[in-house]
Amino acid sequence: IQSQTVIYEKVLAKEIQEKQIHDARSFNTRFTMDCIGACIFGVDTKALSTSAAENPFRIITDKLFDFKPFNLSKFIVRSIWPNIFYGLGLKGIAKEVNDFFEDLVKNVFKDRNHKPSSRNDFVDLLLSFYQNDYIEGDEIQSMKIKDGSTGKVRLPVDEDMLIAQCLVFFGAGFETSAATMSYTLYELAKSPKVLQKVLDEVDAHMKKFDGKITYDCVTELPYLEACLDETLRL
Repeated sequence: IQSQTVIYEKVLAKEIQEKQIHDARSFNTRFTMDCIGACIFGVDTKALSTSAAENPFRIITDKLFDFKPFNLSKFIVRSIWPNIFYGLGLKGIAKEVNDFFEDLVKNVFKDRNHKPSSRNDFVDLLLSFYQNDYIEGDEIQSMKIKDGSTGKVRLPVDEDMLIAQCLVFFGAGFETSAATMSYTLYELAKSPKVLQKVLDEVDAHMKKFDGKITYDCVTELPYLEACLDETLRL
């Protein structure tokens, strides 16, 4: 994430010099895409530094979140009448999107020899499950066994399951984060005094840590966190 913020800063500085009007949502979407790509797959998606027409990740995510009337209708049918949806052989995700992520994840698994590496990212976590052949956890209904212990359930782990987890993580992770960032910036732009207070807090934190982003920023920026929480509330 640290390296992606440096790229974000450089790209934004260049755009500011060339244009007067900027699409904050586009910047945030590309930034979070790069961050999620690095955290999940350990790959550089280069969404910030390449154009939409040249970047396969940006092309495929546009298809993933393509809510045209037909796709939206399928989503509604699946939510209300799942038996009809699957009975008709419909798919919630386009084959092109599914194939893209399937090839990507399989290549990442192959590069790591289907074993956890030293990256400690999401793929490593999934590969640790893959080695155990199953995931064990508490039953959803928290049913109690006669001896008083909590019931357990085991889910078999195969490549299809791991690919699905990566796809869900990628899709849900970058889009929701980008939307929250964009709406927060919008609300801050409407309140200059609040914006200045946020800037002062961030500047003080960056000065304290020599301009580096650390995990401590999650707990040491209470006013910024409050702004994010307020944006989500709105």
